Amino acid sequence: VAAAERLRRCVRPGDVVARLGGDEFAVLLGAAPGPEAVLPVAERMVAEFTQPCAVGERKIPVGLSIGIALLPEHGRDVDDVLGNADLALYESKEGGRGRATLYAPHLGERSRRRAAIEQGLREAVARGEFMLHWQPRVDLDGWRMTGAEALLRWQHPVLGRVGPAEFITVAEQTGTIAEIGAWVLREACRVAATTLPGLTVSVNVSALQLRQGDFVAGVRDALDLSGLPAARLEIELTESIFIDDANDAMAVLRRLQQLGVRIALDDFGTGYSSLAYLRRFPFDTLKIDRAFVRELTSRQDTQAIVAAMTQLATSLGMRVVAEGVERVDELDLVARLGCHEVQGYLVSVPRTETEFGRLRGGWDAGARPHAPALH
Repeated sequence: VAAAERLRRCVRPGDVVARLGGDEFAVLLGAAPGPEAVLPVAERMVAEFTQPCAVGERKIPVGLSIGIALLPEHGRDVDDVLGNADLALYESKEGGRGRATLYAPHLGERSRRRAAIEQGLREAVARGEFMLHWQPRVDLDGWRMTGAEALLRWQHPVLGRVGPAEFITVAEQTGTIAEIGAWVLREACRVAATTLPGLTVSVNVSALQLRQGDFVAGVRDALDLSGLPAARLEIELTESIFIDDANDAMAVLRRLQQLGVRIALDDFGTGYSSLAYLRRFPFDTLKIDRAFVRELTSRQDTQAIVAAMTQLATSLGMRVVAEGVERVDELDLVARLGCHEVQGYLVSVPRTETEFGRLRGGWDAGARPHAPALH
């Protein structure tokens, strides 16, 4: 009711404000000459929702995102215009919320691409379209390869290569992440057992996967099918797993550790309560996010933060991996700050199973990059 009243305050007497359902409203502005007349109205609406809403003695924060479509420029009928306004609304939410976006034709292309990705994901595992690439982890003391991270790649039959940053989000939203994640676990364990002897293999797992009731059983099945010792499998998780129900997440992690599986906290330092998680659960590995690594050579405060992270994790018995190392000066700094291992393009780009085998076969522990070699 309060939202409706705020919207009505922003329009003229002849305009229409309607609630479509849930928290979604539609506003019809009559006789507006074009976007130059509509955008100021939208901006007033966004401004109206910057203040919290009073409910009894409580103040509830509210926000507003807006998608705009024009008649007849953006549709032949009401359904077309509402659909295009919805595409613009989705763009507003993706862009950070609290803003208004005018429909443009490229948003329709984006919608069609998403639909193609969504449909393709439902059949990608059965069609054998996924494959794993591998990126090595290297110990800084002896410059020896200690592990490899499994990275998912997808070749869509029509769209070509689709990056994981694009398709993983769709997979999580549509529920196909369960089937895809199970395939990744089985395939990673198979490759580790057959062609990566002696290496620890890391597999990224999303919060949605972890919350599935049969996730631990799926890990056990992947290990049993492949014959891979549990200690050679490392599950990588980000702090997002703790947002909805930290207690349930901790229970699942303890069951995984009871299997003998290693647990890594990925992208450490980017969440809002990292230290609390380190107190509550004995992670085996801490991976420092590449955002910190990129700033090491230019910011003293970042060096201090990474040093503190490394010292804390080491005192708790964890291995520390610096991610995204791309330059020799970054390599030297993370070593000096106490990190145990590195991963990144300086060591190697992600490689296919065959390419990774060749890299490992020709690995030279004495070939650690040094700054003079760049000159």
